[in-house]
Amino acid sequence: MKRDYSITFYSQDRNILLAKDVKDVLENKNRGVLNIDSLDEFFINRNSSIRHIVLDLTLTPLDSRSCSLIKLMLNSKLIDTVIMIVPEGTTYGSEFMYVHLGESFKSDLNILFDKVFDKEDIKERFLSSTWRSEISKQLCDWGFSSKCNGFSMLIDTIIYYIQKKCVVRKLSKEVYVILSHKYAVTPACVELSIRKAIQNACKNKDKFPEGCAITNKGFIVYSVSQLFDKLVNVEGRLY
Repeated sequence: MKRDYSITFYSQDRNILLAKDVKDVLENKNRGVLNIDSLDEFFINRNSSIRHIVLDLTLTPLDSRSCSLIKLMLNSKLIDTVIMIVPEGTTYGSEFMYVHLGESFKSDLNILFDKVFDKEDIKERFLSSTWRSEISKQLCDWGFSSKCNGFSMLIDTIIYYIQKKCVVRKLSKEVYVILSHKYAVTPACVELSIRKAIQNACKNKDKFPEGCAITNKGFIVYSVSQLFDKLVNVEGRLY
């Protein structure tokens, strides 16, 4: 099963043993962790799939600049959660989640991760249902029939590229393969179903977007560009 990598671990002191403990806890949840050497580098080259940061503060506290950078990433919604690992007996305010490095460290960290992932799952379900509803409405406005075979596949494709925030390149090597597993068909069948849905919609000349290409790639590029801001406004930000 493919691991979900949405967490990064940062230790100013390069604490390899602690990094391994964090990795062990996450592996039991089929989650992965990416270790980083610099918060500045993470901010500059940020990966949109990373939503949570685990900070090692057991030996060295964060300097004021690093604190400001973390708060900036939170306020800008570039990350969702900060979990601090701190020495036993240390008390902190409620601004960030924290766990003490002691005998019960792994079990305590496991509980914190459960809270984070439960919240993540709720957001994902809300996001998925809201986006599907908005995209479905827009496609119908553009002359698509919700009863056609490729309608749901087309919605999935649009969601895929908006979430990835990437340029549509070779569909057959990306989303067609992914959707073929979801719908238990071949990638070629996915491509054909989407193409037929687009070709049928373009017959509704009074509804189909003027000047939009009637190819899969052309229409998907157009839809993503048209729906991106609307879907950001629905949830407030993109994952």
